[in-house]
Amino acid sequence: MFQAHDIGYEEYGRKLDTQIHVEQKRNQEYAESKKINSEMERLIHR
Repeated sequence: MFQAHDIGYEEYGRKLDTQIHVEQKRNQEYAESKKINSEMERLIHR
């Protein structure tokens, strides 16, 4: 948690706005990785 988001579990558990921020960042990173994966799959299977 700390390495990826610079937030410890204790702070994450205490603050709702922190949880929302972290989850939004996770969702954005997930969407970006899915996009990259799809592009790589497309290039591999030409």
